[in-house]
Amino acid sequence: MTDTAENTVIEEIEISCPSCGADLGNDPNFLSVRVCSNCGRHFSMPAIERVAALLDTGSFRALREAATEGGAPEDVQASALDRLASARERSVVREAIVVGTGTLGGTQVVIIALDDQLVGSQIGALGAEKIILALEYALSRRLPVIGIIAGGTSMIHTGPLANVQGVRIANMAAQVQAMGIPMIGIVTHPTSAAVFNSFASLFDLIFAEPGTSVGVVWSPDRPIDALLHAVSEAELLENGWIDGVMPRTAQHDKLTAIIGLLSHAENLEAVDHPSLPTDLDQPLVDYLNVVAAPFIEMRGDRVEYDDRGVVTGIGLVKDIPAALVVQDAKGSTNTTAAIRKIQRMARFAGRFELPLVMIVDGAAPTLPYSVTPGESFAAAKLMAMMSVVPIPVVSVGAGKVQGTVSHLMMSGDQRMMAAHASYRIDGGNAPQTVTRSREWGARECLRMGLIDQMIEMPSGGVTADPWLALRMVQENVHTALVDLGKLGPRKLVERRARANRELGHTEEGIAAVLGELHEWQDVQQSISRSIEDWRTKLEQRLPSGERKERTEPRISLPSFQRPDLSELGARFKAAQEQLTTNLLERTGRGGTGEDEQE
Repeated sequence: MTDTAENTVIEEIEISCPSCGADLGNDPNFLSVRVCSNCGRHFSMPAIERVAALLDTGSFRALREAATEGGAPEDVQASALDRLASARERSVVREAIVVGTGTLGGTQVVIIALDDQLVGSQIGALGAEKIILALEYALSRRLPVIGIIAGGTSMIHTGPLANVQGVRIANMAAQVQAMGIPMIGIVTHPTSAAVFNSFASLFDLIFAEPGTSVGVVWSPDRPIDALLHAVSEAELLENGWIDGVMPRTAQHDKLTAIIGLLSHAENLEAVDHPSLPTDLDQPLVDYLNVVAAPFIEMRGDRVEYDDRGVVTGIGLVKDIPAALVVQDAKGSTNTTAAIRKIQRMARFAGRFELPLVMIVDGAAPTLPYSVTPGESFAAAKLMAMMSVVPIPVVSVGAGKVQGTVSHLMMSGDQRMMAAHASYRIDGGNAPQTVTRSREWGARECLRMGLIDQMIEMPSGGVTADPWLALRMVQENVHTALVDLGKLGPRKLVERRARANRELGHTEEGIAAVLGELHEWQDVQQSISRSIEDWRTKLEQRLPSGERKERTEPRISLPSFQRPDLSELGARFKAAQEQLTTNLLERTGRGGTGEDEQE
């Protein structure tokens, strides 16, 4: 660089990506959002720059808080050095945690951004106060909250009050969530474990940027510990702790779509996909972007595992925002984790008043089939939750309805099955001579009252016109959502209770129950004959003397006869009269006129 009085010449500085060596000096993504276009590496970015890059251009307005701004009252009795240190601390907090309002896709939001270079391993008292005031502002105006979480590299020494700031932040976040206000967080690199615990874990949806590590705490004494105990975004996904990985270049559009879906925005538009599916032999989960577009996946059960046999998320079914749970027949299902994932989605849908659509296509359960106590408790909680959740629930059998998770998902207000789908019950680990696998088609399920509606497929099967088949599923689901949406929450729950009480009360359903009863009677008779045959064979193998000794004391139990109720009544009456007579005789009053008068 050369600078003279006449002119100024600035030479371009060559900057290359340390990961791939690409030139970053002319990379538009790097210049705007600090991302390498070649390898996708995300570089550190100050909080104020993150806010400006994420929100709509020129819409950010900072919130001023009296506790952290320079206009706060000063202690006049403090020394000049103390006042200078206090002002410097407030200045650092002002830059480390940026809070304000702005628009995201035209929707007003509150944003809280943490600077990874200035926020320490814990959020201090002043920083927590700034976050809490921003949440109070969002609560007072019912505005969605966007959080950009970072921290852990600064050498700021926090005091004892820093250990209790998580409780204060959680208390305020709970009030925001109780009002149905969305809170969406983006975890960036690096983020310390304490910051993730006290702030990031409170959000409804949590995404991470590529290359994010959680648990990073830099120490000059032991710098190697910074990465040894860190958790990558891949581990966060696998353990069900975040909902997905969101690149910085896609954050504006995806967050706009999420805020629109959760806020029931009226200007939402479905996304048209030019590439149409050509084969519906694949599970329906592969075509979610056709049935519900746009679709934003929400991963994890927030406990310990992300079961890929169940896909959950939010999307737009034509013009209705909805929460979706879809089984993937290709994925192996951990029953307990899958049920927890459905529970989380049902709670999420209930809080944001989104109808719940469950599309069922289960994989064949492995034999011998067994149920653990953990699965039983999870299933019981899910059934109880689904009976009282005050939102419309639509269940669609799109393939094989089989296994515990599939049967739990077919519990909606409107139960539907595609014409080619089937309902299957496996005998489990019982002997095949006693029970066997049974399979019913959609028409049989409709006759027995197991479902409310059958979705007709195109002539020639679903593979003849997959696009039309998907549109028919979408159209039937949309119609059901419109009809159920006309009912209020109370009527919806009452209607669901009556439907569950009368489930299967059709002529075909009653006939099926009677048929099962007759089958079990045949099974009992078969077992009785088998026991008698075994006893006979055993006796034949015994010596003659021992055989006689074993057979003589055998007691033959009489067959059970249903008693005559009139005869029982007469016996009870006679016993009562006899008891009365005996009591009178014992007291010496029987038969005297004086006793009769008494």
